[in-house]
Amino acid sequence: MFNALPEELLTNILRHLDHPSLLACRLICHKINNVIQSSAELQYYIELGMDGLVDCAASSTPYSDRLATIIRRRHAWAAMEWNDTVSAHLPGECLAYELVADVLAKLTEAHEFVCVELPSMPRAADTGQMDASSIDTWDLPFAARDFAMDPTQDLVIFLEDTRIPVASEKSRNTHLYIYSMATKEPHQLAQSPCLVINGSESKSLVHPFVGHPFIICALLQIAEDVVLIQYTTLAAESDHIRLWNWMTGDLWLTEDYSMTCGGCGLLSARSFMLPSLKGCGSIQIYTLEFSNDSRTPRSELKATLLLPSSTPGLSLRSFTSHSPPIVARPLQSKMASPAAESHIHVMSVAYNAQFGIRFRLFVPNRVLLSYAAVAPGHAPMLVPWDTWGPDNTRIMEQGDTSTWLRFVHGTRVVAGPPVSRIPPLEAPTSQTVLQLYDFNPHCRRLHSSVQPINGAKAELQPETVVRKGLAFAETVTTRLPYRRVLHRFDKRYTSFFIDDERLLALEHTPPSGRDLNNIDIYTF
Repeated sequence: MFNALPEELLTNILRHLDHPSLLACRLICHKINNVIQSSAELQYYIELGMDGLVDCAASSTPYSDRLATIIRRRHAWAAMEWNDTVSAHLPGECLAYELVADVLAKLTEAHEFVCVELPSMPRAADTGQMDASSIDTWDLPFAARDFAMDPTQDLVIFLEDTRIPVASEKSRNTHLYIYSMATKEPHQLAQSPCLVINGSESKSLVHPFVGHPFIICALLQIAEDVVLIQYTTLAAESDHIRLWNWMTGDLWLTEDYSMTCGGCGLLSARSFMLPSLKGCGSIQIYTLEFSNDSRTPRSELKATLLLPSSTPGLSLRSFTSHSPPIVARPLQSKMASPAAESHIHVMSVAYNAQFGIRFRLFVPNRVLLSYAAVAPGHAPMLVPWDTWGPDNTRIMEQGDTSTWLRFVHGTRVVAGPPVSRIPPLEAPTSQTVLQLYDFNPHCRRLHSSVQPINGAKAELQPETVVRKGLAFAETVTTRLPYRRVLHRFDKRYTSFFIDDERLLALEHTPPSGRDLNNIDIYTF
């Protein structure tokens, strides 16, 4: 009876399935297989899911064009075949920067906020230079040292710079200012345009000489309606986490940790991870749980994921994480965007050996979210490395120690040259080697006919083996599938950033090479 249905009706039924179910349906019978094979819409949803993307329903582009774009862009990244290149100059000494939802922005030492909407492939300038009029610069009415943004919510949140002396220093708090990127005014959805880090809530936060929480380093993150800050003060050797609902102004989470924790990372608007330096190291998964009679959630530990046991005498020196930005909604101009569960978290793990041993640990967000999904009230799980790690992660020696962020987007990660145990015999040349990791090498992609060009070399990587004694008590093998692309640029770059359709290369600017001024934008 099912086979007797018209193809149009079968298509209407099948469009409600996810991509694994559509692939399974192709095996039912020839008719259903032919319906799926002949439908650009169903093929589009299959390819979308296989690339870890979700559809932006606002797009009016025909499904045949969407399907062609998905396949073309996939092949372009695999072959490092960009469509256009444009250069941008963002003036001012860089204090902080962000790359989120097609917007590149930076905060300068002069407390200017400089942002630019990046060009898409059809909009790249013919001159090879980005139009200066597209760069928006505005003077902030306060001193700021860091910021986070979500252009899909017209939102930017600035962290006040408490290093700048002001009058009435003894009564000063630290503030987060919530602004609209379009109007350059306090955000219209924020009931309070200013959130306060109150030093009086804990004596350990207050520096004995300046009388306020003198923040020496901070990490600011946004996920939908929440903003999280993790910071360290000069007064005490401890880390502090504060999390607000930025719309209502309610302070949802106040936690103070010893310096045995690493960089906190949001998994979603209601869950986060906290790397721990205790013992052999672990990743702690927390959720925000609401009771029926409270507007304020409590944090609940769901699971502790253990790292491999370290070599006797070695201990973790640092454990930090970097994740793609979380946006509240897809951009209206986008055809598709990465699914939240497909994001890759990149964790930097350093051991206190004589010369320092560094690794990068790559973990899909879906793995961490699966532990966050445990029902409230259950006892926290203690998960050994052999249970969760070998098949769900990759551990690689870290050669590139750059602290520039936004090198990961969706399932793709960009990095510098591969690790070499032989020190360079010659001075640095004018060339730069790029590594691109893609942690979604599904079968359709692996059997494609893409041929690397432009000097790129694409390879599916075998399992990674870290031999016993280098940092771990036993040999550690990890098998999370990924494809690596190597490409050599005939130009010296300091670092690379990435989003869904662009590779941003930061030009080396002597003497420090640490400013965010001249950028080459490769559009795919």
